This record gives sequence, C-alpha cells and structure tokens, in this order.
Amino acid sequence: MGIRSALEILSDKSHADLIERMAPLYERWTAQWVGQADLARSFAYFLATGAGSVLLPMGIRQLARALDSYSDYDWRSDHLKDAFSAVVRMGWKKYRQQLRSDPVFWTAYLAILNALCARGDEVALAIRAESAL
Repeated sequence: MGIRSALEILSDKSHADLIERMAPLYERWTAQWVGQADLARSFAYFLATGAGSVLLPMGIRQLARALDSYSDYDWRSDHLKDAFSAVVRMGWKKYRQQLRSDPVFWTAYLAILNALCARGDEVALAIRAESAL
C-alpha cells in the first residue's frame, strides 16, 4: 500500500476523493497489517491528515481491533501514543456528530481513547472529559 509514502504524497486534502475511492483497498490492507505497530503508526498518522481522514471511521474500527496486539514496547518504541492521539483528535474534530450516532464507530473510538487515557495522553484525557458532558 505504500502507507509510509502515502503520508508524504497523498495526505493533502486535494486527494480526499481518490483516497475515498480506494477505501475498500485500504480496508483489506488494514485487516491484514495494522497489527504491526510500525504500520499502525503510519496508518494512524495518515488518518489524521486532510485526505486520510475520509477513512477515519473504518480506520478507527480497524485500529481498535488491533489494540491488544501491541505490547508496551510497541507503544514506547513505535510512538503509537502520539499517532493514535492524532487519530482521536481528528476524529473528535471532524466526526463528533457521527461518532455519537454510530454505536460501532463510537465503541471503537472509545477503545482507542481509553487506551490513550490509560497511558496518560493529555489530548485523550481532554476529549474524554469533554465527551462526558
């Protein structure tokens, strides 16, 4: 999928339509590869871009399914906290209404948010406090 190079080449919002058309391909790719921390990190950062954010509902579900596959070492060495924090920030910014109306999306989002809160992520803690209102 070239996910690492996609960050540089396709992350601009002008490519959002192209990325959206590629959603089925990205979904198949994530089902196979986001269990690997380094690829999950790159994919998470991609989801937090203007173009990549069109995949965010699907991407959050896939990342949430893979949460148990990451070790504490993965969280530290692959900077998953920073990458996943970027995802929850973009999700809250762009999909706040959809999050609350889609139980599957909301459950996956909360799984990632809670994992980040357990690791003391300030962005996640602020979003959790705001979402509880």
